Amino acid sequence: MRLNDVEVLMTTYNGEKYIYDQLDSLLKQNYDFFSVSIYDDGSTDKTVSIIKSFIKENNLSNWKLTKNIHNKGWKKNFIDAVRFSKARFLLFCDQDDIWYENHINEMTEIMKDNNDIKVLCSNYEIISFSNTVIDKKNILKMIRH
Repeated sequence: MRLNDVEVLMTTYNGEKYIYDQLDSLLKQNYDFFSVSIYDDGSTDKTVSIIKSFIKENNLSNWKLTKNIHNKGWKKNFIDAVRFSKARFLLFCDQDDIWYENHINEMTEIMKDNNDIKVLCSNYEIISFSNTVIDKKNILKMIRH
């Protein structure tokens, strides 16, 4: 695979509390040939400065940050991210995700081996604000209270 075949797209807005962990999980991927494009929707917190510092400190020439001057809203920001991508495979992440180190490798291998796949989802765990895994059976109970 070539570097521009796989692109991770992330949209952000005021995500300073979680963004570093997600950036770090992308950096630790065991797959080398991917780029990262981050589209910030006019954050007013430290999200953009955290991203810029992370990219600079890790010398990530295949990562780019685009900052909207005005807030477009999550949907328009997301659509723009997809529209501007030229990659063969797109992987979407949120600013508060933390990916397992083999996520990109496993997803791209499945997509390469199955050309008829249009959308592919992965397993996930839900993490609480106290950084503990929440049992999926308890999610509805938590939402209702």
